[in-house]
Amino acid sequence: MARRQPRPAYMQYGILRVTTPDGQVREYPIENPSLTLGRSLDNGITVDHVSVSRRHAHLKIEDGKLQVQDIGSATGTFVGSQRVGTTEFIAVAESQVMRFGDCEARWLTEATAPEGTSTSVVTGAEGQPTIAVSLASPSQPISPGSATTATVTVHNRGKTVDQVALSIPDLPAAWVQVRRPTLS
Repeated sequence: MARRQPRPAYMQYGILRVTTPDGQVREYPIENPSLTLGRSLDNGITVDHVSVSRRHAHLKIEDGKLQVQDIGSATGTFVGSQRVGTTEFIAVAESQVMRFGDCEARWLTEATAPEGTSTSVVTGAEGQPTIAVSLASPSQPISPGSATTATVTVHNRGKTVDQVALSIPDLPAAWVQVRRPTLS
């Protein structure tokens, strides 16, 4: 049975925000100081896009600094406009643009996170994270009577298909429209 465990908003090592060429944005909590990124499910971060190799890049965080290394990808890894090689790690500044194939990414920590963004994790019986949920709320004040959009991203990191119900209990039901209240 899963239990909810309080965590800092940006995990211990931050979040990788990935934008695909079609504009979809996904946030991946970084829960280990060293991990791989790629299309294969055995990576620490799985980016399901045709331009990303099965095993694309190695990310490591040492002394609060992110470094990235390409691990033989077909389409390349870039930090800014600099192509990253396979023999050494390149330092990445917080919020600096990286590219894995055609996907753009930024490393965010609590210090560089946009206002109104938060993340939560549900852990399984072994204490391993199974579901990560992040919320990106509007960055501007909302005028009375106007509408806005907030984005909730649910990432199932476990091996079991879970069902998640989304609700907003503290607002009148007429004020809220949830497109997909149940996810599985």
